[in-house]
Amino acid sequence: MRAPHTWAAALLLSWSCFTRPPAPHCHIAQPELSTTVRPARLDLLFVVDTSPGMQPHLERLRAEIPRLFAALTEGHPAHAAYGNLGLRTFWDVHMAVVSGDLGLGGVAAEGCSAHGAAGVLSNAAGCSAGMSGFTWYYKHLHDPAAALAQLECQLSAAGSSCPVTQPLEAALTALWPFPSQGEPLAASAGAVHGHGDGKNLGFLRDPRETQLLIVVVTNQDDCSLLEPPELASTTEPPVEQVLRRCREKPERLAALARYIEALGTTEESANRRHLAPSIVLIAGVPPDLTSLARSDLPSTRPAQIDAILSDPRMQWRAARDGLGFEPSCRYRDAAAFPPRRLLELAKHSDGQRMVVGSICEDDLLAAVYRWDALERHAWSSPEHTGELCAPSDVARDAFGRAPCTMTWELPRSRDPARPTAIVSCDERPELLSTARDPHRRVGPHGGAVCEVRQLALPDPTRALRPERGDGFYLAARPSPTCGRRFTYTPHAWPPEGTLVTVQCKPEFAFERDSWGKRLASNADADKFESLGNACDAGYVHRDPSVLPELREGDELCGSPRLGETSNLICHPVQHICVMKCRDSADCPTGWVCDRGSTPLSASAGTRICVQPPCEGD
Repeated sequence: MRAPHTWAAALLLSWSCFTRPPAPHCHIAQPELSTTVRPARLDLLFVVDTSPGMQPHLERLRAEIPRLFAALTEGHPAHAAYGNLGLRTFWDVHMAVVSGDLGLGGVAAEGCSAHGAAGVLSNAAGCSAGMSGFTWYYKHLHDPAAALAQLECQLSAAGSSCPVTQPLEAALTALWPFPSQGEPLAASAGAVHGHGDGKNLGFLRDPRETQLLIVVVTNQDDCSLLEPPELASTTEPPVEQVLRRCREKPERLAALARYIEALGTTEESANRRHLAPSIVLIAGVPPDLTSLARSDLPSTRPAQIDAILSDPRMQWRAARDGLGFEPSCRYRDAAAFPPRRLLELAKHSDGQRMVVGSICEDDLLAAVYRWDALERHAWSSPEHTGELCAPSDVARDAFGRAPCTMTWELPRSRDPARPTAIVSCDERPELLSTARDPHRRVGPHGGAVCEVRQLALPDPTRALRPERGDGFYLAARPSPTCGRRFTYTPHAWPPEGTLVTVQCKPEFAFERDSWGKRLASNADADKFESLGNACDAGYVHRDPSVLPELREGDELCGSPRLGETSNLICHPVQHICVMKCRDSADCPTGWVCDRGSTPLSASAGTRICVQPPCEGD
């Protein structure tokens, strides 16, 4: 059975003038709105410190992963304080874990192997079903519960006992070389021997088409080494020597310019790398100081980071008992230490590309949610969602539907890169039907054109979305990107590669309530309701609680509720509902009864209502 439709096929801009070219401003229909859907992709890399003191924090991270996954893939509110907008979010997600353990630069000692995890994505036996160390989740294709279990398994597999952590070098080694490197890396940055085209191949996609998010979770500072450490022949253990050098002589570590340039943490380096990652730092910053690093302005960012670095808690201070150092913050019994080098990287990076959080916050992933709230608008454009802004004057009819038609042009053929794409209207009969206009059944790109079922939303004060069925509808609430938008029920989002087009009928001067619904007492609502609909053949709704009825010709132009043809007829040439008239008093407000010869001859001598610029001579 064909899916029911309230409105017929989309109208062309020229139809209101019928057989001659339109005069200026001579049109009834709104301009077509269209976009080709390219679902938002996310490559999410967790760089985790796996040193012995991190175990309590890693347990918290594993417990928080389901909530983060829901926020990123379903738009579920993660925390009201972070302004989660509830928009459609990432459909196509790669998730991976890499340990910050890179050994001691070729030296094995005291729990540290020579090269540690070496930047290879965490992938214990059975974690990722044969994939290259990462979890792939594509909405409506993969089981979210299985994806979560896979990611949690990878987090559990990323264990080690080396106290030296190198998150910056681990991230770079895991990702390099990028699918689109841009300009060659400057010699001063040093060589990068990565696994992006080897053991980790497939995780990172073209950064020009995919958002890359790197989440660094550590209770220490970065100690990225490029060369084997120079170990003195003393009684001090080798690991302690390395850690002391990280604290006291950071200039002997890999230069921060290496990561600014290679990871594209500034606008200039991002343009050179063709890369625009976001980095969320979750480290030992006291929670009350994270608010100082939330500016996106490059001019104020350094001063804000300096304010954090100057705080007494962010200095290396000997512990009162003489053993080790005082922590910069604590979460219950788990200590964290000053991440001064990581903050120096944030100081010289663009604010929108590096978000600073605290491992000591009650909400461990608070900084990720702040990033999500900041970046959500970039992935809520029509290109990524298929949601189109509605014309400002479009309002719902008595059944709660907008006077608009949506069509999808499907891809011409199947593509393995688009796993949920469909190529025929028959594949979703509950949602789609073949376009009724035989001249518009093949789109401009050669794909099948389908009409999309529109669902009613009769009372937006009681329900924000339709209670049942699949289809599109005029949203009850405004969106951040446009005042009013056409959106979808959960199982009706347009597949990737679909060309979505919406066209709306004209609006007349009907009296409406505060929600834009036509008042039942206005007799003109029924008089003009079908004006502009296609009338070659189609379905009409006389009662929203029963199945639609098939009508054609003049019958299709009658009021869907009253079953009357009134003064609406089916135009014999254009096959749309027009209004016959004796004089302008029979026409909608602002229209006239056309006495010109061209429309009369095209409509078998019947006078019809037109806009003034279309009136014949």
